[in-house]
Amino acid sequence: MTSGALELAYEEGVFIAFVGDPLTWLEPRPVRGVEYVMAQYEPERGEEVYEAILDSWLRGARELLRRLRAPPIGASIEELREELRKSVASRLGLGEGEVEALEKACMGFLKAEALCALHQAGLSPHLSLSGEAPLLEEFSLEFEHELVWKPLIGLGRRVGLGSWELLRRALRAAKDRLEGYVSPRTTLRSLMWRRAKALAASLLNPLMRYEAGGLA
Repeated sequence: MTSGALELAYEEGVFIAFVGDPLTWLEPRPVRGVEYVMAQYEPERGEEVYEAILDSWLRGARELLRRLRAPPIGASIEELREELRKSVASRLGLGEGEVEALEKACMGFLKAEALCALHQAGLSPHLSLSGEAPLLEEFSLEFEHELVWKPLIGLGRRVGLGSWELLRRALRAAKDRLEGYVSPRTTLRSLMWRRAKALAASLLNPLMRYEAGGLA
């Protein structure tokens, strides 16, 4: 990518994410002013919204494990993710390390999309609802099952395929799911953008309740 292309992207407000470890991005001119960003995070309100997102993630993870015929045991995100890796590895006939590499790739894809949605809603990905993780990580939880674990589960057994072919198929499955319809007129991508806008509105208005989940 040339410097001229980067300059044009900045001027036109195009969000560019470089999917890697860690995820990096070129952030265009802010959609909202500094006052909006400063006003959006009241600790008590942020924690309430995060709890709704976390509860939705935990319920979704347990439901996925049940579908994989692996009764959930863990109580935290880290524990349940480890159980998902083991179950997906068994389903695909792969090692846990191979599944973890695919998970990281799909997670990068998810976060790149989530970044764009948050920016368009006027939300800063650097701040936090819970005070423990960036908003980007917290908001991404909403769509992790749809864009990470379900695409991997849907691969089926892939014994004998090379790592690059597996990666290509996993990312293609995630992209197809993102562009697929979750209702007659709504794609998953457009739903993500709506959720980001709803999150911004709920943080500023204590009378508005943020409805997390509902994607299973």
